[in-house]
Amino acid sequence: MSKKDQRRRRVLLRLGSLIFPLFALFILISTFQATRASGEGYALEFDGTSDYVEFDPLTDTIGANWQYTKTVSVWVKPTTAAPIPTHALPESGALIVGDFPIWFGIYWANIDGVDKIWVFNITDATSPVRAAVGIPHNANEWIHIALVHENTTMSVYKNGSLVETVATGPTALGHFAPGGIELRVGGYIHTNRDGLFTGEIDEVRLYDTPLTPTEIRQDMFRPITSPPSNLKAYYAMSDGAGTTLTDDSGNGWNGTLIDGRVGSQKPPDGDTAAWITSTAFAGPRNALDFDGANDYVALGSNAQTLIGGSWANSKTIDLWLKPTSSGPAVANAAAGNLLAGGANWGISQANIGGQDSLWVWNNDGNEDRIGIPYTPLLWTHIALVHDGGTLTAYKNGELVGSVASGATSGDGSVYVGGRPGGQNFTGALDELRFWDYGRTQPEIQAQESLSQTLAYNQSGLTAYYRFDQYNDSDQTTLFDTTSGNHHGTLTNMDGNSDWVASGAFNIQDALLSVYLPLILK
Repeated sequence: MSKKDQRRRRVLLRLGSLIFPLFALFILISTFQATRASGEGYALEFDGTSDYVEFDPLTDTIGANWQYTKTVSVWVKPTTAAPIPTHALPESGALIVGDFPIWFGIYWANIDGVDKIWVFNITDATSPVRAAVGIPHNANEWIHIALVHENTTMSVYKNGSLVETVATGPTALGHFAPGGIELRVGGYIHTNRDGLFTGEIDEVRLYDTPLTPTEIRQDMFRPITSPPSNLKAYYAMSDGAGTTLTDDSGNGWNGTLIDGRVGSQKPPDGDTAAWITSTAFAGPRNALDFDGANDYVALGSNAQTLIGGSWANSKTIDLWLKPTSSGPAVANAAAGNLLAGGANWGISQANIGGQDSLWVWNNDGNEDRIGIPYTPLLWTHIALVHDGGTLTAYKNGELVGSVASGATSGDGSVYVGGRPGGQNFTGALDELRFWDYGRTQPEIQAQESLSQTLAYNQSGLTAYYRFDQYNDSDQTTLFDTTSGNHHGTLTNMDGNSDWVASGAFNIQDALLSVYLPLILK
C-alpha cells in the first residue's frame, strides 16, 4: 500500500469515527422526539359527525341555583378549522360543554372570519340578551377554558389567565324538554340543527360556586382526587372504554356517549366518541425568566416541610435551566447565584477559582461541591442527589461526579432563582422537582422523567413546579402540582412578562451538550 493510500485510509477511518457517533446520536434524538409527549389517563375524541355525550338536567347536576352561580372548566383541543354557523352567533357553533338547548356554555365557531372558542351566557328567554367572550386559539393545541358566572357577571379564563369579565344575569330558561335543561359535552343534535365538535375533550368540571383565579390555576394540571363539596360533577374521562362517562365527583351524574339521533339530519354512523390517551396535561408550555437583579421565588417552606423528615440525609432536586449570563466570581458555591435550594445545599451558578460552572453542593460542616460545565443560552437538565453519605451530580441524565458528603448541617427557607438580598440568577428555569429519596441514574434518565412532564402523584415526589403559567398581572404564585400544595411566591417579578416560552425537554440541545465534546476529542 502506497503512502498516499495509507493517508487516505487514515482519513477515512477518522471520518468514520466521527460520523458513526453522530449517526447514533441522530437515531437517539429521533427516538426521543417521537415519544417525548406524555399525558395522564384518557380523553374523548369527537368526530364532528354524530358524537356527543348527554347528561341529566342541570338542576340535578349543578343544583337549584345553577342559573345564577356556576363554574364550568374544560381542557379542549380542536383538530380542524371551526365550523361557520348559518347565524353569526356563538351558540350556533359547535358545543364543547354547555346546556341543551343553548342558553350558556363553551362553544367553537368561526364568526366573521375569525376562528375562536366562545364563552357565553344568555338571559331572558323571550328577549335574549347575550354576554359573549371570544378566545383566540391554535388548532391541534390543548387549551384550558373556564367560565365563572356569579349573579351579574361572567368571567372567562384561558389557561388560568383572565380574558374578560362582562355583565350578565341569570341564565335563561326556555324551550327545554320535560325533564329540564340538560348538560351536553362534545355537541348536540336537534331535529333540524346540530352543533357537533371535532377534536378532543378532557377534564370537564362543574362547580356550584364561582371559583377564584387561584382555585382555577392550582388544579389546572392535576386531576382531582379528593373532590371538594362545591364540585358537583367531574368528568376526568377515567373510563377508557364503553358508552358511560363516569362522574368522578362521586355524585353519580354519569353521562352517556351518543351516536347520532334517529330521524335527524345527523343519524347514527356506527360509533360513539373514541377513547384516546390524553395529552392535556403534557408540556412544557412556559418557564420563568429571572432578571439577575432581584427576582426570586420564595417557596414559603424549609426543607423539612418541603421534602420530609429525612431531608438532611436523603433528597433529590432536579430542574431544567437556561443561563443567559456567566456566574459571579466567588469563593464557594453557597455564595453563587442560586437556582434552587436552601441555606446549606442546592444548585448554584458561580465562577470558583476561574471555573465558571453550575455547582451541586451540600454543607455538612464543610462545603462539598461538584462543578458542572454549561453552555450559556442552552437548556440543560441538572440533578442533585444526596443519599447514603454521598453527593452526586447529573447533567442531562449523565453522571458528572460524586463526592462524600454527610447530613446537611442546618435547615432554612428554600428559594428559587435567588434569595432576599442577592445571589440572583439570570436566565430561565422550568420543571423543578423535589424528592424525598436519592433517585438512581436510571430513574433520572428515564424518558418519563428527563423528557416530559410528570404525573403529580409520583412516588417520592414531594413538590413539583411545572411553571406552565401565562403572563397576567396577578400570576404571582408558582403552583406546586402535588397534593402538598407548597406554592411559591414570585418576588420582585412581573407577572405580565416573566412567563416565557420554555425550551425544556429539548433533547437535541441536551444530548449535544453531553456527547459532542466526547465525539470531538
